[in-house]
Amino acid sequence: MLVNKLGLEAMKETSMVSQVAGKALLRAWLLAFASLFLLFAVSLAAEEQNPRHETDVLKDAQEKKTMLEKYFERMTPLGHLKCNSKREWDKRRLEIRKQVLQAIGLDPLPEQIPLNVQYGGILDKGDYVVKRVYWQTWPKVYASGYLYLPKKPGKHPVILNPHGHWGNGAREDLVQTRCIVHAKRGYVALAVDSQHVGHKWFLSGFTSIALQAWNNMRALDFLETLPEADMTRVGCTGASGGGIQTMWMMALDDRITAAVPVVGPSFFRHILSPDFGHCSCNWATDLLECADEQHLLGIFVPKPVLFLTVTGDWTNRFPKEEFKEIKKLYSLYGAADRADALQWDLGHTYNQPMREAMYAFFDRWLKGQEYPNAVIESQVQTETVETLKSLDITPPGSRGVDPVYEYASKFHAKPPVLGSATEATAYLKRLRSGLAKLLGDVPVRGKMVGSPEPTSISGMRAEKLRVRSEPEIDVPAALFVPDRSGKHPLVVLLHPDGKRGLVEKNVDLVRKLTESGVAVLAPDVRLTGELAPTNEQMQWGWKVDGIMWGRPDVGMALTDLRACLDVLSERPDVDVSRTAIVGLGAAGRTALFAGALEPRASVVVCSELGPTYQDDKTYPEWKPVGWVGNIRRLADLPEIAAAVAPRRLIIAGTTSDFNFTSGCYNLLGCSQNATIGTESTPAEEVGQLLVKALAAPH
Repeated sequence: MLVNKLGLEAMKETSMVSQVAGKALLRAWLLAFASLFLLFAVSLAAEEQNPRHETDVLKDAQEKKTMLEKYFERMTPLGHLKCNSKREWDKRRLEIRKQVLQAIGLDPLPEQIPLNVQYGGILDKGDYVVKRVYWQTWPKVYASGYLYLPKKPGKHPVILNPHGHWGNGAREDLVQTRCIVHAKRGYVALAVDSQHVGHKWFLSGFTSIALQAWNNMRALDFLETLPEADMTRVGCTGASGGGIQTMWMMALDDRITAAVPVVGPSFFRHILSPDFGHCSCNWATDLLECADEQHLLGIFVPKPVLFLTVTGDWTNRFPKEEFKEIKKLYSLYGAADRADALQWDLGHTYNQPMREAMYAFFDRWLKGQEYPNAVIESQVQTETVETLKSLDITPPGSRGVDPVYEYASKFHAKPPVLGSATEATAYLKRLRSGLAKLLGDVPVRGKMVGSPEPTSISGMRAEKLRVRSEPEIDVPAALFVPDRSGKHPLVVLLHPDGKRGLVEKNVDLVRKLTESGVAVLAPDVRLTGELAPTNEQMQWGWKVDGIMWGRPDVGMALTDLRACLDVLSERPDVDVSRTAIVGLGAAGRTALFAGALEPRASVVVCSELGPTYQDDKTYPEWKPVGWVGNIRRLADLPEIAAAVAPRRLIIAGTTSDFNFTSGCYNLLGCSQNATIGTESTPAEEVGQLLVKALAAPH
């Protein structure tokens, strides 16, 4: 390994301070993870201490946890790098690049507008200069960074330095130090400030990955304008989130000629979890369908790469797992000597011995110093955070990142102008197909697990059901059947808190419906009721994982609902051909999506739908139901609502314009079947509407 060639073992004593810092970081990481799992354990314990509710079907919280974990394992496999020839990979890597550009929101690539470079303050440090620099990435949007230039005349190799989630970003000592040493050793170094976008941008198909990657790509455009920069020799290195950004640059920009990603890349599986959610800088819609991190790294073959990992974070398995596959790919290209991986018994860091390995690697591959002598990092004086902040300016006309959202909005689908029933029918067919794809709609055939358990819930005759939805998932449900013979119409009541919330908050609605001769199904579709994540960390995690899988919450809920309808269609006392799907409160969006795609629903009711995606100005991060990646590139809620036509549709509690929905119903000659109002509908009125709607001929 390269670490032995460089004799880095001899430097242990000189790096004791860094080792201590690394151990401190390891302790901090262990404490953070311990706190996280303690939070989960406490929440789980609290749940287990609560007495069982009369609607509960699962035997305990552990059963739910086991089901969700098994589902997570199936949906998050290790994306192994399988390739048998150089010719095969040359073709495959181009396909992967295209797919991931689409997944992160950079297809097509934005326009390369004038950089309009602006400089802030300058620090002259004798043998190098630090400049605060800004370059335009979108109109009136500026990326920024700190440029470290050697005083020595001539052209110099370039090293891009994206940073991770260090508290002070590019001003962090870990980042400053390596950039200063780069400059002292004759490199042009640029530390780019990382930016993020809000989570709601996923609705538009745009990601933090896209923003960071484009900032870095445009940073290389800026460096190309510098007389000091030799753009035939370009390195990239960063740790943690900076290591992830390095990986993306390796995959997306051919100008990178050598790279050192640090404590970042791994299988995606190692940073995802059913118990908590990772940073949004790793999220992209349906990314796991097209690539794992192995494939992104493989695009870089056969250029030189050095992976630096530690035993105290998620990269601890990298040398024995991921790197073996990457090394094999390099061997297919006859370039096995260009890939290496080193590991330290440390926590999450980029300390002095690791940086020294990086300096030597770049000296070899960017300066042509074959097997250079061991590099000892020179003692450098970093700047205070306040000093670096004092170099800041606000570029003229800068508007933050808001114009980036305006750019992403250009790709939003606009409601088509439809002039006939034929056009409306064709459009809604295409819409349903696109929506099914975004939801990760999978063909299922639900089946009963065991036998229905007769019981009484709130004094009403009921049955508890377990419905097998997917191989790992049993949907707990309560079925309330009228105390009379015959085949009864069905109402599926979706409540944000599942069947327990329905019984505790809306039991009168259930009672009214059954007394009117209607069967009522209260299922705990994912992620509600007994299938709800236990705490906010888990809620976040399942939202994130669903985005990565291309199976958002409403997609999983639709699968569960359909499985329940499959089971009830076999019963002699339930008429599934007369089914109403009702979403109460925040479950309104689930009902709307389900109604658009489930043909057995003859009535769809959203009691409190709220505003459209377009009109929601206070989108509360990751919590809302219906958080579907790329949905705005397909449709907004009015178009999805129109896909219910010609069936009965009742929408209440929306402040938005649903004229498109009404227009489609008019074109299809069923305008009487659509009722859309701004006031929320009380539960008792919902019951009256349902009884009337189900009694009408269909």
